[in-house]
Amino acid sequence: MATKSKNLRDGVIKIQDATPTTPKEVTVAIEQGDLKWTEEHPIIEVSDRGVLDHVREGDEVSVKGSFSVKFCQFLKQTSESVPGIYEALLQKGSATGWVSAGDACKYACKIIFEISDCIAGNQNEKITFAKVYITKVSFEEGDPDKMVFDFIDLEKAPTITKV
Repeated sequence: MATKSKNLRDGVIKIQDATPTTPKEVTVAIEQGDLKWTEEHPIIEVSDRGVLDHVREGDEVSVKGSFSVKFCQFLKQTSESVPGIYEALLQKGSATGWVSAGDACKYACKIIFEISDCIAGNQNEKITFAKVYITKVSFEEGDPDKMVFDFIDLEKAPTITKV
């Protein structure tokens, strides 16, 4: 029996700061459905007198990923308004007072991708990247214009849960 696949376009992106108890948050509809990330599981090969003998785990590596959104605007009109995605991810404009989820050296935020199950209705999923550092922002003009965000998440893997 064939099953229908879920699509990231059936959900939202939530960007949160690290304010205790009630984090500041921006919610954006997922328009592109092109989230991608890479988890690395390094292995070290160990030889015994030149002959492969066994393997062991290597050093931990952060998650690397990217996603895109349709472009609306870089900065909101006033500092009192809810920040846009560009502002929230880079702590600019009306998000300059947001609390970092990472260390004091560089701003980090939490990104949550919530995927709705439009088929069964009760199998929604949440993908959480807890310490996201934006490494690259690209703007692509077209129909529609879009922004692409490359990031690292200072974890070995995102947290994936049913909600």
